[in-house]
Amino acid sequence: WFTGDSENWKLLAAANPKVRPNRIAAGAMILIPAKRIKNKKLPTEAYAAKHRIHYFEHRVKWPGESLSLIAGWYTGRYGNWKAIARANPGLNPNRIAVGNIIYIPPELMKTKKPLPRKVVSKTLPGYFAHTVTRSDEKFSAIIRWYTGNVENRSTIAKANPDVDPEFLLVGDEIYIPSSLLKTRESMVARSNSLSSAEPAKKSQAAGKEAEAPSAANPKKIQLFGPKQFPTH
Repeated sequence: WFTGDSENWKLLAAANPKVRPNRIAAGAMILIPAKRIKNKKLPTEAYAAKHRIHYFEHRVKWPGESLSLIAGWYTGRYGNWKAIARANPGLNPNRIAVGNIIYIPPELMKTKKPLPRKVVSKTLPGYFAHTVTRSDEKFSAIIRWYTGNVENRSTIAKANPDVDPEFLLVGDEIYIPSSLLKTRESMVARSNSLSSAEPAKKSQAAGKEAEAPSAANPKKIQLFGPKQFPTH
């Protein structure tokens, strides 16, 4: 706007060493070498809006978040962490803390959905998740099985904001915080045993039932041979 050539940003950066070229704060004073000025009028709002960069803001919420993980989630490529680092010159990529705000260039964005806790947790030791394999599995039964207490339901629900506790789908992955985990043994996905938190007892009972079929329900004998058909 002022010099007629956008490449002159390097000259302005050299003349303003305390200003971050990638993130200029509103109200900052920019010194422009007089010999480069072609236009002394202030930029119009239309011109500013056309060239303004609207960065996406991600606030770090979960311990264990890393710049590469953030890049992978929002941009689809873990390697884009370098581009994000350049957009955040005051941030140490190796020391990201809860509460930090990460600015992501809009041209890199693939999704604006918030980074889920369970995606972060997968990178931490002690991560455990149950995958729903049956349409009749119940959220409360899963919580009781793995934590031993159905009262942990609300805590687990908060840790899985993308899962509907009232309508589980086959393939849903339910993250169980390691601090609540009582067993890593896979839950027996049978509708009659989902209310139990003692997998071993249910497994033994199931074995006995398989070995001794009830006399009240004898096997039907299937007959083979020619069948009679009506002549008319």
